[in-house]
Amino acid sequence: MNELLKKLFEIGNYKDIIKNFKNYEIDNYYSDLIKCYTLLFLDDFKGARIIASKYQNDLNFLLVEAYINYVQMKNEISFELAKRIIESNNVINYIKIESYIIAINCLTENTKMIENLYNEAINYALCENLFVYKSIIDFVYNRSMALILGDDNAKKIVLRTEFELENYGNLNYYFYNVLYNVNELISEYRFSEAEKKLKIAHEIALKVGSLSMLSKLFLVKHFFNYSKGELIYEDLIKAYEYANLSQNYINLTLAMSYLISYYEFIKDYENRNKILSEYEKLIKENNIKKGISNFLFSKAIVLSGEEKYEESLKLIEEAYNLSNSKYKKSSLEIFKCAILIKMNRIEDAYHLFLKLLEDGSIIHQAFEKEIIETIKPLFDLYIKRNEKLSKNFIKFMIRIGYEDKLNIKDIYNYMDESELLKRINKIKDKNIIKKLKDKLKYEIYLFGKLRIKILDKTIYEENFDRPITAKVFKFFLINRNKFLSKEMIFEELWPNDDPKKASAKLHTIVSNIRKILINDEIIISSGGNYGLFTNDKFYIDIDDFEKSIKYAIAISYKDIETAISKIIYAFNLYTADLLEGDLYEEWIFIERERLKQLLSQGILLLSDLLIKKHLDSLAIVYLESSLFRNIESKTFKKLMDILKLKNLEDRIEFWNKYVERALK
Repeated sequence: MNELLKKLFEIGNYKDIIKNFKNYEIDNYYSDLIKCYTLLFLDDFKGARIIASKYQNDLNFLLVEAYINYVQMKNEISFELAKRIIESNNVINYIKIESYIIAINCLTENTKMIENLYNEAINYALCENLFVYKSIIDFVYNRSMALILGDDNAKKIVLRTEFELENYGNLNYYFYNVLYNVNELISEYRFSEAEKKLKIAHEIALKVGSLSMLSKLFLVKHFFNYSKGELIYEDLIKAYEYANLSQNYINLTLAMSYLISYYEFIKDYENRNKILSEYEKLIKENNIKKGISNFLFSKAIVLSGEEKYEESLKLIEEAYNLSNSKYKKSSLEIFKCAILIKMNRIEDAYHLFLKLLEDGSIIHQAFEKEIIETIKPLFDLYIKRNEKLSKNFIKFMIRIGYEDKLNIKDIYNYMDESELLKRINKIKDKNIIKKLKDKLKYEIYLFGKLRIKILDKTIYEENFDRPITAKVFKFFLINRNKFLSKEMIFEELWPNDDPKKASAKLHTIVSNIRKILINDEIIISSGGNYGLFTNDKFYIDIDDFEKSIKYAIAISYKDIETAISKIIYAFNLYTADLLEGDLYEEWIFIERERLKQLLSQGILLLSDLLIKKHLDSLAIVYLESSLFRNIESKTFKKLMDILKLKNLEDRIEFWNKYVERALK
């Protein structure tokens, strides 16, 4: 049963569970429970409800209705059902944690309540050893904050959780995390990166077999192509059909909105009106409140196409007042600018444009070409009235491809460093190149898989020209802040190569590393020696981890609270072993084992400090979670002592249980 529950909730491989269900021997109750939720997550709501109806008073099955009501946009009902499950102490831990997630998703205005639910959910996940759910809850909560408030820090955390969910292997939430980040990349016009992630999402959707996933995938594909100026009707139809089949009204209403805009654009008024009527009927028959804003926006687009501008403006105002998303409000106001220009109300449109520039929301929108063409007079008006162009205006012009309206001086003086970085090979001014390189900062992550962040650009191991280049860079990172002789490098990396060939190889690879990381001084060579030296421009996660543990040890005797906080911070940095895919390099293995021992030392100290604060249960949580990352005898002994397991047989049984779980 545990194995199936893990597959169902932690991994999300629903198709595989259905395929192999007969191979598992479980009693009727858990058989029904797992079948019910597998069908639910594969969008067979009818099948899930039939099974759940056998257990009407059982809260373990109540999540079925909470989930269906959420995807059918009845947030108030869904929230109340999820709340009932959360408040109960008689439900399976996976059911309760998923209820927290639904509750957070349902709340679209009360950010304080969302924050409280988030904190409760995190604590519950840790207490129940559901470590993958910490990343899932981080993703869900910060996605909500990003959508509601346009919070940039929340967006960064959502990006980080994608790596964590990939490492944990959770297919369901990893899929939605990837698609969220695709939307962000599209809004920043980073199409090549977005396309790579779309391929990942497509593979996951096919593997899982969820119609809702496929519907969402084709919606984002439409947005991707649309933002590049391509209208691919087939993507929209697939999104619409899959949403209809899955009865996922969140995706269906969005697909309908896109279809209405598409039919309006190609002047197919018959199909436009047909979808509009279907949309209105869906909202009225199902009493959907959440979808009204999108419906009004779609209707406003139709009225604008019919040149009924006053009526269109009224609907835009209604939709704006009903919307709680900063991104959506910005979309409505941009469309309003276009309508005001069509009504020849240039000054009103200009003042609204200034407001959008000031709060920066216009910068991250993806635009229809028609809208851009309509509001173009505002760009010329802004340039005419402002001697000094604002940074937001310059960034906006760059994003929509209107750099020709700007002076080169304006672009290079005010352009965001990340935008300059993309153009570094085209910049001829040496002072600008030096200024840019001086501002470069590197975030290097070595726990799990290698990744490097330079401004808003992330470099993965596969982005290096060859695997050997990435390997040499990792070698310098592990041996950072000291010069290495050529002989030492050759001995570790190419012991059987001719020294001359090895020297030429090293020279070429170092040159390639400098190009990839846009820094000629990232690796310094002197007198035949090479070294990577860090400074305040470098953040390296393993250094942060080590400093935090050592600082905690140093102050633990006089400041328990700070020491506890530092160790927990370090523990959260340790998302996976050092360069976990590199299993055969001795120089990585030695450093990996050293960091494991440091983690163990920190966790043992943390448990002692928590016990001093009478937080035994939390000490047990961190000791257990540490064992899943590093099976270490001292940690076992400490845990068994806290649990008061004195009998030798009990201790052996306890040891075997954890080894078995870790191996799984």
